Amino acid sequence: MKKLLDKPFHLILKLLEHFYKKTPQETINYYSDFLNVDRRTILKIITDLERDIADCQWENQLTLEVTETKIIATFSTNFSLENFYRYYMERSLCVELVQSIFKEAEISLDQIIENFFVSRTTFYRRITPLKEVLAEFDLELDFTKKQFLIGEEKQIRYFFSVFFWEIFRSTGEYKHPDLKDTEYLNRIKQDLNLSIPHFLYFQLYLNISLTRISQGYLVSEVIPYPIKEINYSYAQFKNLTAPYFNKLMPAQQSLEIHSLYFLCVTSTIYPKKVTNLIPIQKIPELKFAQQWILYYTNYFDTILSNEDYVYLYLNLSLIYEKNKTFHGGTSSFGVNSVTEVLREENPDVLRYSMQFFSYLSTQEEEFHIAPFQVLSFTLLIRRLLINGAPPLRLLVCSKVGQEETDWIQSLIKKISSVPVEFYSSTSPDLDLIISDFPLPPDLISVSLDKLFLWLTFPSPKEWRSLLKKLEEIYYTKLN
Repeated sequence: MKKLLDKPFHLILKLLEHFYKKTPQETINYYSDFLNVDRRTILKIITDLERDIADCQWENQLTLEVTETKIIATFSTNFSLENFYRYYMERSLCVELVQSIFKEAEISLDQIIENFFVSRTTFYRRITPLKEVLAEFDLELDFTKKQFLIGEEKQIRYFFSVFFWEIFRSTGEYKHPDLKDTEYLNRIKQDLNLSIPHFLYFQLYLNISLTRISQGYLVSEVIPYPIKEINYSYAQFKNLTAPYFNKLMPAQQSLEIHSLYFLCVTSTIYPKKVTNLIPIQKIPELKFAQQWILYYTNYFDTILSNEDYVYLYLNLSLIYEKNKTFHGGTSSFGVNSVTEVLREENPDVLRYSMQFFSYLSTQEEEFHIAPFQVLSFTLLIRRLLINGAPPLRLLVCSKVGQEETDWIQSLIKKISSVPVEFYSSTSPDLDLIISDFPLPPDLISVSLDKLFLWLTFPSPKEWRSLLKKLEEIYYTKLN
């Protein structure tokens, strides 16, 4: 949804993110080049940001110091980029427009334009990004119709769910009156064993459903699905949510609950434990999943364990049903695209994933990966890719003694993003020796690229360097 940000806010957030993740202090010219703007513009961006920090009383999160030549950003431990993202999103015209349409389906165009204090020409020019986003969901804006959003009801609700989740994790301040009974909602959370994110998903989807129903817009088709939730049954879900739809005729009530259940189940992919919870025999045969797995094993020249096969098969069934039912989806996080976010988390996993997706694009059309599908499919194969090569063989040496050696080994195993195993003596097959002292040449002789020297009690910077080194070695082996 980053397209919906007003351009000045987009520049502020890009600068903020750069401050936070990369360079908190540099010359004004450096930041001007980074944003591709002139000195006057960068100083105006900083002035606007300082004003917003003061207005929102965010001085306890971030302070800025501007000299003749430099900009210095100082962050506290409670800084949250999410707070700033939400703040600027809420004040972007396209986002405000979507919220107005959601809350007041009968609002007139003249009233909307009056609320935004812009001319009709400016209004139409500034909503172009929203039209582009809606097109990805097979929806249109038409202000000549009673309902401004034109398209299938299931697509309209799906768009609202992606829109509100990405920006607010809820529908903001608006809540349908039926959801003010928090005691019953908490009972649902407990009975369905919902985690906090899943509970927020559920509340969001339910809020959207009840709001649309109250405005006279109903789901009109049955969504077939051969999938299951792992924490609760459809019967449990229907029994607990039925009171929210008791004013509808039985047939329509079933359609609404069915649609709500589908949204909740497909809000994320299954975790690894699904292989022990849903027997694959109970999932209808899906040729798409079978062929996709065949393409995966052929491309990476690998053999899957039974557990990995079931994990892939069940999730491919889930993703297939969702993609068959809805169009569009998540293609960005904050001000970054999905690929930019995944590249920061693990560039190697993203590289292998995108190479495989490129290979799939040469196969039948149903296997092509759209931009909004990159996240789901990358998360799906991430675990398999990371475990695709044998564990790294490591030797740890500490001059403090065996206790420190064991401690270091346990920490490495705990925080390493790639599989590792440890040896207590030298071996020609070792991938890396980690030591806090130079090793005697007569005891062990290794090339420098297989030796990592650090302090006896390593600093955070040294730990980061080690983890990066382990990833470099591992993904080189994966090639």
